[in-house]
Amino acid sequence: MDTVKWSKNKFDQIKEALEPELLKFGFLRSNIQFIPVSAGLNEQNISKAAQVDWYHGKHLVDALDHSAKIRENFKKDTSNENLKIEVFGIQKEKGNVVVSVKIKQGTLTTG
Repeated sequence: MDTVKWSKNKFDQIKEALEPELLKFGFLRSNIQFIPVSAGLNEQNISKAAQVDWYHGKHLVDALDHSAKIRENFKKDTSNENLKIEVFGIQKEKGNVVVSVKIKQGTLTTG
């Protein structure tokens, strides 16, 4: 956020772009927190930054300490459902075919 001079407009743009994507992945709106931070300058990470007078939420570490468990952010457990994968890359390397996938639902085990 320091690179955009802690702009509330930029923060809102990022939030509006990311929130629908997180909802698509099954996160509940009530469990999503957007926190303006500067990792490089370590501002708004462990204490409130003076430059962010428009933000009245928690700083990053405080939000992490009080956040719900990651598992509770999902609408439902899909691990017992049929496996659904998204193939996003196929490459041939040294005579072997490498397929890159993202598991969308279910679980994949060896054996």
